[in-house]
Amino acid sequence: MHDKTGMRAEIDMVTQHLVGDFMTDQHRDSFEESEYTFPGTIEQAGPPHASILTGSLGFTSSSNPKMLAVETGESIGLPAFDRLSVGQRAGV
Repeated sequence: MHDKTGMRAEIDMVTQHLVGDFMTDQHRDSFEESEYTFPGTIEQAGPPHASILTGSLGFTSSSNPKMLAVETGESIGLPAFDRLSVGQRAGV
């Protein structure tokens, strides 16, 4: 859509700082204090998938700025979850 409307450069300039490869302490704390999270994954030759994962407070935790652990419980069958694997990069 951005390419078709001629807005690619402007959008890239505005959003380049929004995506990173680490979480701030504020982000890590907010994950640990939430009862839900939204993982997003993408297949190599397919569309992106987003799901909601829920659990008790603390079902997500982060021991360092580059890792988010999720205790999944009964989440099997959700497209984004089924595509997650240990060490895989994902959007949350």
